[in-house]
Amino acid sequence: MRPTVSQYARALEELSQENVMPLPVVVRSFSDFLKRQGESKKFDAIVKQLEKSDTMRSGKLSVIVVTAYELSPETKVLLTKKAEDIFPGKTAILSYEVKKDIIGGACFRTDEILYDVTIATELSALKKVIQK
Repeated sequence: MRPTVSQYARALEELSQENVMPLPVVVRSFSDFLKRQGESKKFDAIVKQLEKSDTMRSGKLSVIVVTAYELSPETKVLLTKKAEDIFPGKTAILSYEVKKDIIGGACFRTDEILYDVTIATELSALKKVIQK
């Protein structure tokens, strides 16, 4: 049975914390190990997992905000405050996407949580109620 991306990430994190070797040497050795195991394709996913762990430990949370149109700087400030209300105790790092089909409102998405207050979702819920 092969280790998962999360298990590899944890192992690499533990190795880097031991300070036995400089971090670049640890990473290079780990990369060579993955190649020998035939799992070098997992390297990017492992790095992403490490970045996610580091962000979580620092109290930051990456949030993707989806809206129907480009936002003004003032609206971005308001959405940042709203994201920090939705995810208390975290500093929200927002990135933005535009999807016209949501009509209006916003959708806040992390790796684990979806908070959807879009008009398209509300209309879909209303349609289901009407069809019953």
